[in-house]
Amino acid sequence: LDDARVRQAAALTIDREALVRQSPTRRRLAVGILPPGMSGYSPDLKALPHDPERARQLLAEAGHPGGRGLEPIVLYNVSRSKASLAVLGQIRANLESIGLRLDVRDVSWSELTRRTDEHSAPAFILSWIADLTDPDAFLRTLFKSGGPTNYFDLHDAKTDELLEAGARELNPVTRARIYREAERHIL
Repeated sequence: LDDARVRQAAALTIDREALVRQSPTRRRLAVGILPPGMSGYSPDLKALPHDPERARQLLAEAGHPGGRGLEPIVLYNVSRSKASLAVLGQIRANLESIGLRLDVRDVSWSELTRRTDEHSAPAFILSWIADLTDPDAFLRTLFKSGGPTNYFDLHDAKTDELLEAGARELNPVTRARIYREAERHIL
């Protein structure tokens, strides 16, 4: 996962619409990080689209056609519900369709917390409910360099600059525009 092309290939092969179809009354297609109803939300697609053919091309460009030479992607999981298992099954099938293997490791909450805090979980499934309906609570919390819940270990000067600008901005229209730009940049 050190190669961005491999990460992009994995993202391109996940059929998010199929995940929504598993539970259409409880899920809706995420187009980015910010959810509907939150300041800064835009319905425009910012996430990578489902494009397995492009995913295969990226793997080949990275020197791993059909996933050859790549270790399985280790994914840490705490939920064992029927719905979670269906999600994992869909993700596994999507990844395997381009030659990527998934190694799901069921762990306790304490182990997942330890691994995310140590940045030793290459992939994990974690749900989050918006307790604060502010884009700063989503974006700064998860993506500010050195932040306590920056589980992705992202260190990016432009992201930090945009997040600081959004936190300082008092005009709600300008602030929403800044957070939309930050979300696009992060993705």
